Amino acid sequence: MFSRRTLPVLVGLVFLSGMFLVGQDTWEPPGPSITDIVPSEGYRGDEVTVRGSNFGTTQATSTVTFYEVDAGPALAWADETIVINVPIGAATGPVRVTVGGVASNGYPFTVWPACVVDADCDASQCPTSYCLAGYCNGMNPGGLPCDDGNPCTINTTCSHHGNCVIPGTFVPGCCLTDAACDDGNRCTDEACVDHACVYTIAEECLHIQRSLPDTGQDQCYDNSTAMECPPPGQPFHGQDAQYEIHPMSFAVDPDGLTVTDSVTGLVWQRGTYLSYWPGAAAYCDGLTLAGHGDWRLPNRQDLLSIIDYGRAWPAIDTESFLGDNQWTWSSSSSAADFNYVWVVAFMDGSVYSVMKDDGLIPRSVRCVRGENIPYNAFTDNLDGTVTDNQTGRTWQQDDDDVPRTWEDALAYCQNSALAGHADWRLPNVRELASIVNAFRYDPAIDTVHFTGAGSDYWSSSTPVSSVASAWVVVFSHGQLGARSKTGTSHVRCVR
Repeated sequence: MFSRRTLPVLVGLVFLSGMFLVGQDTWEPPGPSITDIVPSEGYRGDEVTVRGSNFGTTQATSTVTFYEVDAGPALAWADETIVINVPIGAATGPVRVTVGGVASNGYPFTVWPACVVDADCDASQCPTSYCLAGYCNGMNPGGLPCDDGNPCTINTTCSHHGNCVIPGTFVPGCCLTDAACDDGNRCTDEACVDHACVYTIAEECLHIQRSLPDTGQDQCYDNSTAMECPPPGQPFHGQDAQYEIHPMSFAVDPDGLTVTDSVTGLVWQRGTYLSYWPGAAAYCDGLTLAGHGDWRLPNRQDLLSIIDYGRAWPAIDTESFLGDNQWTWSSSSSAADFNYVWVVAFMDGSVYSVMKDDGLIPRSVRCVRGENIPYNAFTDNLDGTVTDNQTGRTWQQDDDDVPRTWEDALAYCQNSALAGHADWRLPNVRELASIVNAFRYDPAIDTVHFTGAGSDYWSSSTPVSSVASAWVVVFSHGQLGARSKTGTSHVRCVR
C-alpha cells in the first residue's frame, strides 16, 4: 500500500470578500435563515422540523445548534427544511443553522424540564444526584457509556453533568435518510437501508454507451527510464503508450469561457474557482456562464475523464483548461466515511479522499454541464469474463491472487488466453479506475460480477513525474496512486 499527503501551493491568488478566486468573478451564496420551528418546544431527544431558506441540499459540514449545543447529524436535510432531534444537552434558547461558517438568525425554542424529582436523575443512563429547576444536576463520574440516540455514532459517553454528549465514533458509511445518500447522479437510484447507503443503476441508464478517453500517454518506459516501445514477446511490451483508443479531444468554445470534450460530450468551465467544501457545490449551482445556468459540481468519474496522464505539473491540457490545476473538489463522498470527499490532484493525476471540513485549505472548483458520466452496468459472460455495457470493455472476472511486479503483470496479460481470446492486455489507468464503485468500500468494486478484489492492482500507465513507478488503483477504498515497478500488486486484464 502507499500513502501520500500533498498540500496545494497557492500562488498569485486574490482574496476578495472572504473567497479565493482564480479565473472567474467572485460569488458568495446567501446565508441561512430560520422562519419557523415545529414544534417550538419539546423534550431533549424530540424530533423537530426547522424551516427557512438557504440551508443547502445536504448537511455536509453544516450544523444546527440549540443554545450553542450542536445537535449533530440531521434526520433529513434540504434547502428549506431540516428534520433533527433536540440534543441531549440542549437548554431553552435560540436555535441557529450554520452553513459554510455563516450563522442564521436565532429562533427561540423552549426545552421542557428533563426531571421532576431526584429519582428521575438516578434512573437516567448518565445518573446524577439531584433534580434542580427541571434539570438533573450534580456530578457524574463521566466516561460512562451511553446511547445518544444516533445510530450513526458509537462509543458515546456521559459528561460529568449527566448528559450523553461526549462525541463518539462516526460509523463509516452510515446514513439516516435516503437524501443523505443522494450523489446527484441521475444514473443511480439510492436508498438508506439499515443505515447504509445502497446504490443501483437506474433503469434508464442501463444501456447508455459512453466512450472512455485515452490517457494521453505516448511514451514507453522500463523500470527506470524512457525506452523505445518494445515489440510483442519482449519485456515491457503491452504498456499504455502502445494502445490508443478514443484519443482525448478538447475544443475551446468561441466564448473563450468553456471547453467541450468531444469524447464524453461534457462541457467544462475553462477557469477555476477556489473554495472550501461547503461552498463548492453552491458555487456551481449558482453559476451562470456562457449563457447557461445548468452547471454542477462534477463527480469523481467526470473529473477523471479530463486528466492527461501524458503530462505532469499539471496533468491537464493547459491550452484548453486555465486556472488553478491542483487539488479539485468532486461531488462524490467517500463511501467509507461521508465526512470525506474525493478530490483529484491535477498536479499528477492521483485521486484521494480528504475531510470535507478541514477548515484550512481551499481547493479548486471546475464546474461542468451535461449528463453525469454514469457508473458501470456489467454482464457476466459465464466464461470467466465480465463485459462493461457502457464502455464496451471486457474484463477478467477473477484474478489468480498472485502478486506480480509491473513487468511480470504486463507479460501475464499479454500471454493470457482466457475464454479463448488472445488480445488481453494490462488496463491503462483510466480503464482500471473506471470499474471503481465509489459507492462501496472494502472492496470498492461490484462484488456481484467481480471476485478477488480488495487490494491494489497494476495499470499499464507510468506517472511521467516518477517513471520508476506505475499507477495502481487500490480497490479497498478506491484511491489512485503510484507504486514502485519492482514492488508487487495484483492483476486484472482487459480487452
